[in-house]
Amino acid sequence: MPFEVKGKARVARCAVCGRIVREEALQFKTCCMNKPVVFCSRKCMRVWESKWLRSQEQIRVGRLRKGLV
Repeated sequence: MPFEVKGKARVARCAVCGRIVREEALQFKTCCMNKPVVFCSRKCMRVWESKWLRSQEQIRVGRLRKGLV
């Protein structure tokens, strides 16, 4: 699961909508990513998180199916 990273991003772009974020940005990091992902709002964070969780489920299901065959 993604977890929130404390710290300040200078100037960054939102990973979902591409908006430039200058003030306090939400930063999240997962176990498989080296750099935190920056979001402009909780709404963008939820959109990204739902896509990320769906892709993680696909990877897990694919591994299980390969092991059964």
